[in-house]
Amino acid sequence: LSLKAGGDPLAAADWTKSLEPLLQMDEEAGVFGPGHNSFVPSPDGTEDWIVYHATSGISDGWNNRKARAQRVIWGADGMPQFGGPLSLDTAIGVPSGAGVFEAASAAIENGRMTFEHIPSSIDSEAPLLIRYRNTSGSAKKADMLVNGQAAGEIGLAKTDSDQSGYGYTTVKLTASDNAISFPAATEGWQIEAVEISRVEAESGQGEGGPQAEGNPFASAGGIMRTNEGEEALISFPNLLVPVKGAYTVRIAADNSAGREQKITIRTSDGVKKTVTIPATDRNAFALIEAVIMLPAGVFELTLETKGALAIDYLDIVR
Repeated sequence: LSLKAGGDPLAAADWTKSLEPLLQMDEEAGVFGPGHNSFVPSPDGTEDWIVYHATSGISDGWNNRKARAQRVIWGADGMPQFGGPLSLDTAIGVPSGAGVFEAASAAIENGRMTFEHIPSSIDSEAPLLIRYRNTSGSAKKADMLVNGQAAGEIGLAKTDSDQSGYGYTTVKLTASDNAISFPAATEGWQIEAVEISRVEAESGQGEGGPQAEGNPFASAGGIMRTNEGEEALISFPNLLVPVKGAYTVRIAADNSAGREQKITIRTSDGVKKTVTIPATDRNAFALIEAVIMLPAGVFELTLETKGALAIDYLDIVR
């Protein structure tokens, strides 16, 4: 149903019903009975999303309904355009602002800005992307505290007044909610947001046999497992970095097969790098690094292997 511009919501004549549902069953995608939806904004308010439920089998009952979400695009006629409903195996870009801790939501006390409730399921060293603005005319340094403890200084190169700068560092998180703090805005510079730039392997799309599994020793409680001799692909199609350049991609993988294994990293613009995963004990995740040129904005990264591995996560740092 749609209400005409300036119409009276209580007047039936001011409403128009479309001839067909705007979001319909798609047997090929495994989506049956989509409905019971809500419209919600992205965390930063720049996008609209529909959240709905549907079952994945034509004979499924109500107990197999799963929540789904996808972005809404608005047409020139003011009508929402959903496209077709997506299968559960289709990776989508996260809503704009998701996973970003904005300064507007930080706690300000005693001259410091604290980003609270940063989660981690295990004790871990995690990558932190810091967005800032520094119009002072010279480079600055901001001291950082993690859970109240000194954690070094972050260099802030100068920026234009309408330009954000970006810096990366590594922070030690505990298996709980964490707090990261910086000096509150001072003359000429300020921290705008922080983000943990970690990609959990189990969130990728697998081809050739990889399976997502639970693992209590893993970063977010899950891994992507590959099998010996099977050509496995794990793709991450909606990654994003703020500027073009050389980045370090850090892979955490359990290789308990007793011998070295290879992983090839590919990007959507043709960059390729092969790394070696050393033998490890079971549930011991080796950290392997590769420096790769990445484009600014959204890109896809794919891991390829024929080895038996349990891949925990990817970190992207600079």
